[in-house]
Amino acid sequence: MLYQIATGFDGVKKYPQEEIVYIISSLDKIKEHELEYFFTDGHVRSCTSTSYNDESYLEILDWDAINARIWKSDDTDLRRQEKKQAELLVKHHVPINAIELFCVYNEKAQQILCSCLVAESLSFDVKISPRKLYYDHL
Repeated sequence: MLYQIATGFDGVKKYPQEEIVYIISSLDKIKEHELEYFFTDGHVRSCTSTSYNDESYLEILDWDAINARIWKSDDTDLRRQEKKQAELLVKHHVPINAIELFCVYNEKAQQILCSCLVAESLSFDVKISPRKLYYDHL
């Protein structure tokens, strides 16, 4: 979905990278706060994806596809694009204290977000990453 937002693909309203804020948590944080979650081995809406709620199944995910920058399906892997979109979903909401950090595209976005956080008396690390984080991870 972030790819669609950043590119305007498939009729989704396009937003520039400078206006996208990545809210980053981790499975450890989700578990620490005893939140209900599940994850999938592909896009959650695909009928060929499987859902899991036991972290021992994380090892069966296709981490090469998940971490790949080029992930178009082809004759060697008909599900590569779907597997790239494996998801971890949390029931109801993720509380603010389960957030580890925020990431933005550039210094201007960092300044704007930091101002918003200060106005709400919140203190978080706000990293800058000019990479498109829907492809990469920190």
